[in-house]
Amino acid sequence: NERDLCWRMNAEGPGVVAEECARLGYKLTHFSTEYVFGQAEYEGGAVGPFSEEDPPAPTSWYGKSKLEGETRVLRIMPEALVVRTTMVFSWEPKGLNFLMQYFRQLTELAEGREPAPFRIPDDQISTPTYAPFLVESVCRLRERGFSGIFNLVGNDQLSRRELVERVISAFGFDRERSLRGFKFLKTAELGQAARRPLTAGLTMRKAHALGVDLGSLEDAFADVRRLL
Repeated sequence: NERDLCWRMNAEGPGVVAEECARLGYKLTHFSTEYVFGQAEYEGGAVGPFSEEDPPAPTSWYGKSKLEGETRVLRIMPEALVVRTTMVFSWEPKGLNFLMQYFRQLTELAEGREPAPFRIPDDQISTPTYAPFLVESVCRLRERGFSGIFNLVGNDQLSRRELVERVISAFGFDRERSLRGFKFLKTAELGQAARRPLTAGLTMRKAHALGVDLGSLEDAFADVRRLL
């Protein structure tokens, strides 16, 4: 809905930052997204998970702007590190990442309240990424001097519905009661302004070959339980 602002922030902005980093001799890590993919599936083509070598095909203006941001950064600073990731989450009580939104909904249900059903697109499939593990992996790549595009995501590829069920199980919520608080729909039924990738997610073969791994959802949830 705000295309000009979106383009300035995600396409032009990274180029400006890269120019200044190059001028001042700074290093640069740029974060991008799986949303540089997705259009091919709507046309009967490729689905994810996608590798760094797969040809980008954004399905939204946001995805197009992020892809342009990558392009500008690497054109200006080939030595920059571009990290594609997706569905980043962590324990952040006031945050809006998916874990916190699900957790608040589940807590209300467990306490006997009846919040409005949480609408979930069950035909979107991706690779959730735990923020602390993401940070550690970025630092490892930076310390070893790697550049170019790297996918950094968790090891699980699953649907949004499966993700809700994994959160319910991992944190000990009652499954039957909890699922009543969610309404599972197709993406097309949500009426969103921008199209989303459907069968998406990213592969980690490139990073795995270097010994960099972000672990599983169970590893992430275990770390959150430790914090709790």
